[in-house]
Amino acid sequence: MEVGERKYFPNLPFGEYRLKFLGAFICNESINYPISYNYHLSRISKTKTVLTGKLIQRIPFDDSLNLHISAAVLDNIGGWKSNAFIHRRPNACLSLKNIMGEAWIPFLQSFNESISGCPVKPGNYTLNGFDLSLLEKSNFPKQYFYGTYKLKIQATDKKDDPDSCLFIVSEVVRPWEYNV
Repeated sequence: MEVGERKYFPNLPFGEYRLKFLGAFICNESINYPISYNYHLSRISKTKTVLTGKLIQRIPFDDSLNLHISAAVLDNIGGWKSNAFIHRRPNACLSLKNIMGEAWIPFLQSFNESISGCPVKPGNYTLNGFDLSLLEKSNFPKQYFYGTYKLKIQATDKKDDPDSCLFIVSEVVRPWEYNV
């Protein structure tokens, strides 16, 4: 097996999936991050969940920052097992745009055109209901391991100090389990 090659184990619960979003919250409320989020989820219908809230930026979100995404998976006894997935990239704004794929423009439009793209200038922004089902058009892997994940999304400076941090909790479920 070569470095970077993915190896899938057929006995593990793995395959095409749908995402059920369970929560969104700041990593540590006692830290005054230069980019802070006050996001929450709103369930519009049985199958539609939107992300709403406030974004306060005292610094620009641009490519001088690094993007760090890591996931912890909920284990059988109710604890979080860290490092189930790790993604670290320079150029935070461009990297986030690439990960979001076709969902990037609708995400920006959820801010009522007050954010037009990279870089995102300092300011106070209101997120008015980004439909999270649009993330199915993102560049996420099309198959993944089923389970409950706590995604930690951080932007860090060149010294690796966090400038923002957001947790998103979601379930990766089989497509036919989505409406259950």
